[in-house]
Amino acid sequence: MNIVSRMLLALLVILSICSASFADELTPAKRGDIEKLLKITGAMKIAGMFSSAFSSQMYEMLRQTRNDIPERAIKVITEETNLVINENLGSLLDPMVDIYAKNLTHNDILGLIEFYETPLGKKAIEVLPAMTQQGMKAGRDWGQGLAPKLIERVEERLKREKLL
Repeated sequence: MNIVSRMLLALLVILSICSASFADELTPAKRGDIEKLLKITGAMKIAGMFSSAFSSQMYEMLRQTRNDIPERAIKVITEETNLVINENLGSLLDPMVDIYAKNLTHNDILGLIEFYETPLGKKAIEVLPAMTQQGMKAGRDWGQGLAPKLIERVEERLKREKLL
């Protein structure tokens, strides 16, 4: 391949990359469809679910580290955390739209909407929050199960390297 052919090929590659990145900008139509997809999938409700999980983890952490905190104080902290997060979920919409816009084309969004309107898509929407919660619990339990082994290995290595 001669130099002119290589330069033309490189130019075509650069142009295709540039045109691909500009080909699917966030138009009002794409934004509307992303918001529709977020609504159909209940993505914002899932964010609220994570809020509850966060509150529960914070509650457990407080109970383990500060057993002198009254039970009522922990309950107030948990309630207020949930309220503040839920009151402010709307401010998460724009960043979520941006994430979807950067990672999915408008055709992808339309395809997902089409899928989530099918019986299988509706079932996925129905079961995914519970599956996500179960997965989070499984991950937490798995991590807690590994903690003693991890601590032992780290301590052994630190002793071996005379850092402890």
